[in-house]
Amino acid sequence: MRFNFLIILMLIILVTAANSASLYVSSTGVGTACSDSIPCSLDYAKENANPGDIVLLKSGPSYGHIAFGGSEDKAGTGWGESQKIVYKPVAGEAPVFSRLEFLSTTKDWYIEFNGIDIKLADEGIGVVLRGRVAHLKFLNFDIEGINGWEDYALAPAISDTGIQFVRGGSSDIIEDVVIDNCE
Repeated sequence: MRFNFLIILMLIILVTAANSASLYVSSTGVGTACSDSIPCSLDYAKENANPGDIVLLKSGPSYGHIAFGGSEDKAGTGWGESQKIVYKPVAGEAPVFSRLEFLSTTKDWYIEFNGIDIKLADEGIGVVLRGRVAHLKFLNFDIEGINGWEDYALAPAISDTGIQFVRGGSSDIIEDVVIDNCE
């Protein structure tokens, strides 16, 4: 009986791993191939990545200001390898953003960003968590041109801020947000 359970568990793990994909993305990407030779856009990947997928970001012109929170943007289902969606650079490449923003939503994101650089542009804020935002990891990335982090109760003021937490109302929560090894 125990042996059958282990075999079933191993099959579930193998099927889940086989269903995950790597989506290659470029700031100038087009189409739906999402391959290394024909990368897609980040917007396409945000709308089509599934739990367990890895979105591989290529170098090139800045990705600019990217917002998550649209109804089409996909979310993971948990922190397990086959449940989360990971955004990270292609090995040896250094994608750059001017801002990442997470807008209030009912989604539990379960998204991990690993090894991404943010160079502040005119907006002055590197990462914005606005309203109800849950289950995000920011690992091993740099934000250039910052003074620190700020928590605004209702209305943010623009300043050179690395990470900004913005609550829109009393029912908004920001939970399970991990920031580790970031400069």
